[in-house]
Amino acid sequence: MNQLAAFLGACASVAALVAWSRAVPTRALGDARCSRRRALGEVALIVAVQLAVVIAALGPAGGSAVVACAWMLLGWPFCMALNAWPERTLAWSRRGGRVALGVAAAVVLLR
Repeated sequence: MNQLAAFLGACASVAALVAWSRAVPTRALGDARCSRRRALGEVALIVAVQLAVVIAALGPAGGSAVVACAWMLLGWPFCMALNAWPERTLAWSRRGGRVALGVAAAVVLLR
């Protein structure tokens, strides 16, 4: 169960990537669509919950390492998909990241 919670917690970084990509000008999306302050708040909340869930599953060292690696590992495919299919990528990444974070939290709470 810990591995499932860690994997889903790592996948939640995609939801934070969506929030940040909407706040900065990108080649795929054009100008920023929301304020950086709002996006930074959303990213901070997602990362805090993500860290809490993964640290609860793997401990402090493993949890911190998984979250940092997830950002690096999932950031590149997210950018590639964003350039190919901007609107679909935003919609599915937002949904998928939030669902993954919710399920990971439920797994940690129910174990």
